[in-house]
Amino acid sequence: YNRQKHFGYDDRVCVSQYVGQIILVLFSG
Repeated sequence: YNRQKHFGYDDRVCVSQYVGQIILVLFSG
């Protein structure tokens, strides 16, 4: 498991999922 190698990609995925959840909450609420 090489964190440095995949950190940028994982970071982008986490951020996109996080933003997606916020948008869902905002529009559903």
